[in-house]
Amino acid sequence: MRKLVTRPSEVGSAEPSGAPERRAAVVRARTCHRGGFTLVELLIVVVLASVLGATIMNLFRAQSDIFRSENQSLEMDQNLRAGLDMMLRELRNAGMKDQLQVYADPPGVAVADSDMVRFKQDFHSSTNPSGLSDGDVLDANEDIEYSFTPADSTVRRRTFGTAGDSGAQPMAEHVTRLRFTYFDAAGTVIPLPMNAAGRASIRRIRVGLVGAAPDGRSVSTLESDVVPRNLDY
Repeated sequence: MRKLVTRPSEVGSAEPSGAPERRAAVVRARTCHRGGFTLVELLIVVVLASVLGATIMNLFRAQSDIFRSENQSLEMDQNLRAGLDMMLRELRNAGMKDQLQVYADPPGVAVADSDMVRFKQDFHSSTNPSGLSDGDVLDANEDIEYSFTPADSTVRRRTFGTAGDSGAQPMAEHVTRLRFTYFDAAGTVIPLPMNAAGRASIRRIRVGLVGAAPDGRSVSTLESDVVPRNLDY
């Protein structure tokens, strides 16, 4: 009788049910793990991106603040210089007159205070085409006043005459201080309050302006002397 011999390779050759599907799932899981990110890695990326974004925003705000501050400082300086130049130019003509004329209201400094000055000059005629002096200080821009209003940090210019009172018109803004200092022919400061004799002795006027930018980060100080050429005769 012949024996039935079972070969080892044939033992257990049949796979259990569902084994191929399990192996495929394992392969897919391993493949996904190798190509993706873990939750911890995603959290780290989010945190780093947030820190980088916040840093960029802070840098942008800082640069914007610097740019805005520089613009305000430049605008303030230009504003102060324009106001100072105009005051010096007009004060230089204070007291201008015709020596051959007899004036009921003589040209010169009419009011002299620390933060206000009013002066008169006869340099043209509204009826004379040649623009020569006409013996009064009633024409346009012949009676001028500069004053400072601390409430709104503004220097104002005002004119009087036959054309009427112009009212105090803003001329320079962002001003924290306007100061006039008056000197006689010897260079001595004329004390305030000033009477008529003191005003008649004025030969030099110092104009000082202090301004501050709206953000308060920069302050500018300007000061200059002017010699009214017509006050010494």
